[in-house]
Amino acid sequence: MLNKRETLRHQKAVDPETGRILGYARWCLPLSYEMNPDDGTPIWPEAQVPAVEPEREAEIRRMAETVIWDPNNDADELLDRVNALEKEVTPRTPYISLEYLAVHPDNQRKGVGTALVKSGMDQADKMGIEIFVHALREGAELYKRMGFRLIAELVQDDSAYGGSGEYGVYFFVYEPGSRTDSA
Repeated sequence: MLNKRETLRHQKAVDPETGRILGYARWCLPLSYEMNPDDGTPIWPEAQVPAVEPEREAEIRRMAETVIWDPNNDADELLDRVNALEKEVTPRTPYISLEYLAVHPDNQRKGVGTALVKSGMDQADKMGIEIFVHALREGAELYKRMGFRLIAELVQDDSAYGGSGEYGVYFFVYEPGSRTDSA
């Protein structure tokens, strides 16, 4: 969470009674929108990870360097088509990217994901810029219901990789001020 602290914003939905995490969202602001031009303060500061002391940051980074992380994205032929389509449909103007949205299975369909996405929509409306989302099939209906516009989709056969036979990815854009009442 120390990487890209200037542009990444993190949100947790937490049960106030138990302290249990119900959901999480990670947003990425465009570089040109990381600071408020009027006063130099961070945009959306309540979702920015607090800075840590330099000694603590150095310790965390040293520990992270010991982890072996060697994903082999070249081995997955499905990703080539997904990455090509994403490159084609990504907005050419500055946008907020919803990089990750997760809701614990016990709390799905209870408004947790909707609340997290709405908070990003609020920021997009304030900033006057779009939100871009690369979603899986499980989340597609949420974005449609909330007023995001589907700009591309790709469904591929993933059975060779142990999947169900249909791997769907969907690309959405939210345009500031285009909310629907059904969200």
